[in-house]
Amino acid sequence: MAEEAAAADVVVDDPSEEDESDFDSGCDSGIDSSTASMAESLFDYPKIYGRTYPNYPGTSYWLPNDEAAQESLDIAHHMYTFLLDNKLFLAPIGNNPQKVIDIGTGTGIWAIDFADEFPSAAVTATDISPIQPEWVPANLRFKMDDAQLEWTRAPNIYDFIHIRGLLSCISDWPALYSRAFRTTKPGGWLKNIEMDMHLKSDNCDFGPGHILFDWATPFIESGDKIGTTFDVAGKIKGWMEHAGFVNVAEKRYKIPFRGESRLAKWNRYFYNSDLEGFALLVLMERMKWSYPAV
Repeated sequence: MAEEAAAADVVVDDPSEEDESDFDSGCDSGIDSSTASMAESLFDYPKIYGRTYPNYPGTSYWLPNDEAAQESLDIAHHMYTFLLDNKLFLAPIGNNPQKVIDIGTGTGIWAIDFADEFPSAAVTATDISPIQPEWVPANLRFKMDDAQLEWTRAPNIYDFIHIRGLLSCISDWPALYSRAFRTTKPGGWLKNIEMDMHLKSDNCDFGPGHILFDWATPFIESGDKIGTTFDVAGKIKGWMEHAGFVNVAEKRYKIPFRGESRLAKWNRYFYNSDLEGFALLVLMERMKWSYPAV
């Protein structure tokens, strides 16, 4: 971590904000009482089946935000980074990006690593849950914001937009990419990584009734039921191009579950870290499964 660090306050999205040129991490000035109350309510996490969940107004989210869930998010970050040859991204953004935003930052681990690697960049990381650490690089601020709402950011301001792990969190992916395109500088880049819910095998064919085949079905059905699809991975490229992005490169990776490779070990570590949190609300609330069935 960089030697220079700053305490990061929770900044709630201000609808009147049209530009992010003011990179003051303090949130005491210019925040009215209603916004302050909203910030306080963000920490009033509802507890469901023994797990806590985000409390962003008007937003429903299916993953917990408690300690176990946060650990799982950090494990996923390390797995993705290892998958990319220990890189945070593959886009050719150059050595001097000025404005960068991480959408759906979770624990903030990617944004922290990026801000450390590029100390001259002004990095903003948004999420609906204030679970990020207090001490972070001085060039990073966290902001509570729902990416599904209309973006109030000025056009053409970001050199790089990073999105990762938003399966079944977005009701309108094409709209999200359109907003990203509007706020990306000419020559800027967007990166999005999402998992394919459909498990596959190189060694055998399997069909309905096999656990590997049936694993994805209830999740995809649950997402379709409320309009936030899990079936994203194969559609990203087309959605980006439709939004206006060019030179869109799609890379597909196999992440093994068995074997002794480091990637397989990371994958098992990830799945074993909080499979309950991944399945609990989706299967019990949306699909009405019993706890033993889950």
